[in-house]
Amino acid sequence: METYACALDAHRRTIDLLNVYPVPDGDTGTNMALTLVAVREALRDVDAGNAAAVCGAISTGALMGARGNSGVIISQFLRAMVSVLAEAPERTGGEIGGEIGGGRLAAALTAGSAAAD
Repeated sequence: METYACALDAHRRTIDLLNVYPVPDGDTGTNMALTLVAVREALRDVDAGNAAAVCGAISTGALMGARGNSGVIISQFLRAMVSVLAEAPERTGGEIGGEIGGGRLAAALTAGSAAAD
C-alpha cells in the first residue's frame, strides 16, 4: 500500500488535470491520494503478520477516509480486493508470505470489477 500511495501521490496533479466529468473541479487525483493517506494511517498500528487485520484496516481506512467520488471508487475497489486476499490463508492453509500469486491477484481484480458494477 505504501508503494501504491506514493505512486499515486507522485501523479496526483496529472490526474487532477484529467478531471473533466461529471464536474471539472480538478480534484480527482487529490481525493484519491487523500483516501490512501487514510489507508496508511489505518495500517500504522496493525500487525503486518495478521492478513485479516491488514485487510480489515485497508478496507475500513479507505471507506472512512474516502474523499470525493474518486476516493469512494478506490475504497470499493480496495474493499473487494482485500475481501479476496483476507481469505487467502484459509485457502492455502497458512499465512500469506512473500509474493501473492497471479491467481489471487486475478480473483481480487475480478471481485473489484464486480463491486464497481
